[in-house]
Amino acid sequence: MLHLVDGERTAAEYPAWIARWRESNPGTIFEVTDQGHIGSKLWTRLVARRPDGSLAKGMNQSRFEGHLLAEEWAIWSDWH
Repeated sequence: MLHLVDGERTAAEYPAWIARWRESNPGTIFEVTDQGHIGSKLWTRLVARRPDGSLAKGMNQSRFEGHLLAEEWAIWSDWH
């Protein structure tokens, strides 16, 4: 998976970051394999698949304040 520059992004910067990632990884499909929540935290396990059949596995943890995403942490394997 092509990782863009690590670090924090503001809410205003996030849409452009997603657009750059999609441009760098065309045709990638995400599948949610498991998801749950405790209080204001949501965790999601995912598999990303490229058109060539390679895949990466990841896990995101998100924290919400009301209905807004306040923070998110992610860890992903390399493509294989």
